Amino acid sequence: MRSFLLSLAALRDNHTHSDIQVKLFVVPADEAQARIPYARVNHNKYMVTERAVYIGTSNWSGSYFTETAGTSLLVTQNGHDGLRSQLEDVFLRDWNSLYSHNLDTAADSVGNACRLL
Repeated sequence: MRSFLLSLAALRDNHTHSDIQVKLFVVPADEAQARIPYARVNHNKYMVTERAVYIGTSNWSGSYFTETAGTSLLVTQNGHDGLRSQLEDVFLRDWNSLYSHNLDTAADSVGNACRLL
């Protein structure tokens, strides 16, 4: 996973003024919790843009969209109130939380569980 995240971070380009930020979201787990697969993960499946929100049941992997059945909801909203705004707040809460780590510091913080944010 780390190689994939570093490849995303490499898309940052001063010539095109691309600003891509990548973090690891690490949910702490004690020894007993770490033995339970996927017990301590942030398993959100949504995307927020300036005007819309996408909420789905599929993981963010191409095969989930081409080889499995799932459902999704796309909501386009104007203004600052509503579902889009609420999910933006959730994203920012997680992005700025103590569990969210920059790639250069994440290696020291990652235990048994790490997930892409």
